Amino acid sequence: MKYAQLLQHQAGKLWLLIVLIALFFASCTRDRSELSVSSMNHPVNATMTLEDESRQKIAVKNLNGNEKFSLGVVEPRYANLIYRTATGLKEYWIYLEGADYELVLDYKNDQHPIRSTTSAVQKELMAYDGIRTEKSRAANDSLKVAEQRFQKSVLYHRDTTRTPEYTNEIVKRWMDTVAKTEFNALLAFTQKNPSSETIPFLLGKLNGFNSEPQLALDILDQASSMVRNTKLARQLRNEAAAIVALMPGSTMPMIAGTDKNGNEFTTDVLKKVNLIICYGSYSRLMRLEHPQLRMIYDRFKNHGVQFIGVAFDKNEKFMRGVEKMDGLSWPQYANFLGAKSPNFALNNGDIPYIFIVDRNRKILSLQNALDTDADGNEVFKGLSREE
Repeated sequence: MKYAQLLQHQAGKLWLLIVLIALFFASCTRDRSELSVSSMNHPVNATMTLEDESRQKIAVKNLNGNEKFSLGVVEPRYANLIYRTATGLKEYWIYLEGADYELVLDYKNDQHPIRSTTSAVQKELMAYDGIRTEKSRAANDSLKVAEQRFQKSVLYHRDTTRTPEYTNEIVKRWMDTVAKTEFNALLAFTQKNPSSETIPFLLGKLNGFNSEPQLALDILDQASSMVRNTKLARQLRNEAAAIVALMPGSTMPMIAGTDKNGNEFTTDVLKKVNLIICYGSYSRLMRLEHPQLRMIYDRFKNHGVQFIGVAFDKNEKFMRGVEKMDGLSWPQYANFLGAKSPNFALNNGDIPYIFIVDRNRKILSLQNALDTDADGNEVFKGLSREE
């Protein structure tokens, strides 16, 4: 009897051990994603690369002809699937969450490479990609044509109506159009899927965030309260709202700090047109632009235009030394608080950041960084329009 009880007790221990081992291995593999990949019709070498959000490579595979292979990836994460061939590259976001994925990379077929998956998040990413592809197809086609014309204008210079400067400007316009269509695609996706956790992630990855802040806010407004209250969504909303506050038509925040004579900034120094230059004297690249700024200043200083520098330095002695050494004869204001300065409300921390305001602090236009040709300089042209 005792022997039978002992056997029963030992059997119970054995079953407990088996269960614990099973749970251990289950915990080790529950986050493993399995990718079954079919490579088709590749006449020359091509590659498939998986990168994480920090651009660290997770996996790289050379593709040749027709083959099948599998990849196992541990840990749930967003990853970038990069498909590179002789004709270019395509990128797709993929969410690896311990699910199964069937991929087909076909050189002769332009379909989305993920044909099936058990990941609900991945299905949402694919739904967005379908909307984005449809909405941006025409703009992308026009961008390709513009890029080809730019390349020809650089190589041949035969058509004086299509100079490299002109064709490059057309390329920039189509790039802006493509970026806007992608925002509109995400807006359409959000309206259909307001509770999708992919919305903040996709919004943060869009190009042109600084140029379409209102569309970014519209997208977040269409999302569910659960999505809007995520950490990333709140961060993106704050960034977009700060950019909107600095768009043309808005009122410039007051400048904090004093000039070299210890005078606090007041609106009395503002003229009809004012160029506000946010910079750091510690920036070597910005200092290289100071001769260009002096030339533009000399051109406009007697025409109702005021230049105002706002320095984001912490070292007063160094900053005032640069002001004198570089011949910055217009007012330079600073409070030497560095990143803690309230002047960060002027530029969201971007340096250099240049814009034009009127005497009432109304923002008239935002300007690009300086270039080396005053005739083509955005600041020069902006001041000429407002003069």
